[in-house]
Amino acid sequence: MSDYAAPAVPPQPPPVRPLAGGGGETNMAMRSLIGQKEAELQAMHEYRLKALEAAISERDKQLAELQDSFKKLKLDFQYNLQLFEERDAELERYDVAFANLKNVVRDRDAEISDLKVSADEMEAQLKAEQARGVEVERYCQDKLKDANERLEGLRHAKDEELAKVRAELAEVRRQFSAELHAKDEMLDTQRRDMAASFD
Repeated sequence: MSDYAAPAVPPQPPPVRPLAGGGGETNMAMRSLIGQKEAELQAMHEYRLKALEAAISERDKQLAELQDSFKKLKLDFQYNLQLFEERDAELERYDVAFANLKNVVRDRDAEISDLKVSADEMEAQLKAEQARGVEVERYCQDKLKDANERLEGLRHAKDEELAKVRAELAEVRRQFSAELHAKDEMLDTQRRDMAASFD
């Protein structure tokens, strides 16, 4: 259990021969003193052994507590790492959604540009046909009116769609900001709890 070496018991002195004239009492006193010293050495040995065993037990207890703390810290680290990974995944999804919305707006802008070109061409045709007479002019005016109405309708629809896209984008940003703020607060709370647990 332990590498602690007990102190060696000193060798007993050879028996003292009683001296002539009262030596028996001296011999008994020497034996009593030797026995007392042996008892003291034995008691000291047992005390040191118990102290060493108590120190080893305390060291094992502290080691177990440190191992438990390390396990808890490892679990907290893994949980926080998972939170960061989930937040990164959400950011990536929002980036994809924003890119898709930008593509929709770009396509609508291209369509409106094409319609403007068509309207310009029809207006040019109207000017060229004015010399053909009133009927031709009326026909072209009707075409131009239809084109302008279509352009205005598409412009109105585009404005509504852009407003809807902007509202959706604002809501996405608001939700993301709220979720990010909530997770940051949760991470701050966990850090404070972890710091308090080690104080």
